[in-house]
Amino acid sequence: MQQLEYITVRDAANKWKISEKDILSLCQKDKIIGVAKLGDKWIIPKNANKPKELVSSKNIAKPFLKWAGGKTQLLPTLRENYPNDLGTNITKYCEPMVGAGAVLFDIINNYNINEVLISDCNYELINTYDVVKNNVGCLVELLYSYESDFLSLDNDNRKIFYYDKREKFNQLIQNRNDSNQLERASLFLFLNKSLFNKAVGLFMYRKNANGWLKHIDFIILDMICLQIAFVLAYFIKNGNTHLYNDFLYRNMAIILEVADLMVLLIFGTLKGVLKRGHYQEFVKTLKHSFIVCLLAVLYLFTVQKGVFFSRFILFLTIGIYFILTYILRELWKTHIKKGVNSGKRRKLLIVTSSTIVGKVIDNVEKNNYSRYDIVGVALLDKDLIGNQINTASVVANNETVGMYACKEWVDEV
Repeated sequence: MQQLEYITVRDAANKWKISEKDILSLCQKDKIIGVAKLGDKWIIPKNANKPKELVSSKNIAKPFLKWAGGKTQLLPTLRENYPNDLGTNITKYCEPMVGAGAVLFDIINNYNINEVLISDCNYELINTYDVVKNNVGCLVELLYSYESDFLSLDNDNRKIFYYDKREKFNQLIQNRNDSNQLERASLFLFLNKSLFNKAVGLFMYRKNANGWLKHIDFIILDMICLQIAFVLAYFIKNGNTHLYNDFLYRNMAIILEVADLMVLLIFGTLKGVLKRGHYQEFVKTLKHSFIVCLLAVLYLFTVQKGVFFSRFILFLTIGIYFILTYILRELWKTHIKKGVNSGKRRKLLIVTSSTIVGKVIDNVEKNNYSRYDIVGVALLDKDLIGNQINTASVVANNETVGMYACKEWVDEV
């Protein structure tokens, strides 16, 4: 009797180009001839054929993303305008702004296309297409793990899970490299599906293009406060403000600013600055001042000039800096929250569901740290265009939100 050779579920998934989850489902349904269990693991005959359920005359590719401005609903109209010789004389397809790829997939499914070139101004979108092309197996496994973790949570913890993933994604895109390409793509897909499937709420990820520059106002204020504190400390000690005439003190003025900037950028002490309460800001500013002081002491120790520099001036500088910075940060936050710069307010379109729309609008209005003006609301589960909800008008539904965002003046969604 010939002894059968077996392979693992993973080997079968690689062999048949499908996910391990699909293989396990087929094993449980006894759809693979000769499948057996060894302990708690499934094993599959090495010569087993791919189940008929997975064999089709043609694989139908469909968009795997939901995208504002997606053209799935417009395909019947668009098809009427396809070139007559598409797939015969025209066998190369190029799309400069691919988005979710509704037209792309429609064409490659129905026409004989030999070469396809796609691009988009969204770097992470193209990265996701690249991962789908070259590493789809690992991508699917990651997405299954997100799904499993997410669905096991209650609503409150799902929100926490979602925002954690969004924060992780925004960190990764600040340091793009080949090693995090797969994780960026998986998080991009998770955030996209979470938004449009209404699983957690409202906001898609925010692409933080400005990085630390979004807090440039706080950075400038901090650096000014530090220099003022240094001058005041020198004046209290010596009765004059000629510190810049002294080489050592002039250098220290520069070193203090460099140290302050390093702490701001490396330790991220301005992260979430607009959301911090008075006590949190007090603690954060105190820690920041302490680290700046340590760096200044380290500099004096390194250049061996500590005996020539007044410790009283250094410590008094840090004390005055701490007080000035704390007060100025709190005043500036109050200034921002009151919307003093009303001329720079951005237009926000809220995309959400009817069950939580009231809470979302209240949230934005109460915590409007980014100075948004709500231009309207798009409800994904109901058509209430023209209705008023709280202070906002319903301007779009699931089918028209993409077109609205493209045609109207909207800065963020």
